Amino acid sequence: MKKIYAGFLAALMVTGLALSGCGNVQIDGADSKNTTSSTSSSEGTQEAAVKSNVKDPYADDVKIAFVPNVIGDSVAAAWGDGMEKELSIFENVTFQRFDGKASAETQVQIMSDLVNQHYDAIILQATDAAALAASVEQAEAAGIPVITLNMDASTPHAALVAMVDYEAGALVAKNIASSIGETGKVVIIQATPGASRGEILEAGFRDEMAKHPDVEIIDAQTGEWLTEKANVVMNDFLTKYDKIDAVFCHNDAMAEGASQAAEAAGR
Repeated sequence: MKKIYAGFLAALMVTGLALSGCGNVQIDGADSKNTTSSTSSSEGTQEAAVKSNVKDPYADDVKIAFVPNVIGDSVAAAWGDGMEKELSIFENVTFQRFDGKASAETQVQIMSDLVNQHYDAIILQATDAAALAASVEQAEAAGIPVITLNMDASTPHAALVAMVDYEAGALVAKNIASSIGETGKVVIIQATPGASRGEILEAGFRDEMAKHPDVEIIDAQTGEWLTEKANVVMNDFLTKYDKIDAVFCHNDAMAEGASQAAEAAGR
């Protein structure tokens, strides 16, 4: 599945480059108020300008960036490895990863740098859908297609590649309820606020859990996608509550931190 995912992203990037070009089209010396040439002549000039600015994605130098939420996250690392492997087929393509550090502010700065450095395409996991919207708009306006991966940005852009997160959250809830005998207390360790994937996962989880009236969600706090932060949150939960039957974490890294805390506490 990861290989298919990465291959699809690579193909989508190349297709997007071929269709979108590599920058804004500008026709030098044209003044719309004073232009007297015929429509057909104007269209011909524009078409020539467009063609001159479109890269050949199989021959020209192409730079593609991957900006994950956190570069060390196990899933993001696997996706990055897959993308790099698939794109290595193209000798003209340079692929580089940048660490979003689970920070919208950091990702905004990275996006600005990528636009200024004239990257040709960006694959982004938007830590905060709203906070990254302007950055995605800036890149798209510069002719740089942006594909969001699982964590979307709340503005139109080239594409979104995502899992069925709502259904995944519902499936987790169903299995937790079954595993604790349809009765018990559950806590949630959440993604960074504003992260679309976390919100959709949790919506599916809560909607399904509502069908299991004897299972109670007693608390929810953000672990910011990070193992260390989730460990701290879980320790707080363990201190606060005498009984916790299950934990739902929005990603693998936080699940690892939560399990470490529970094991250390003998719970």
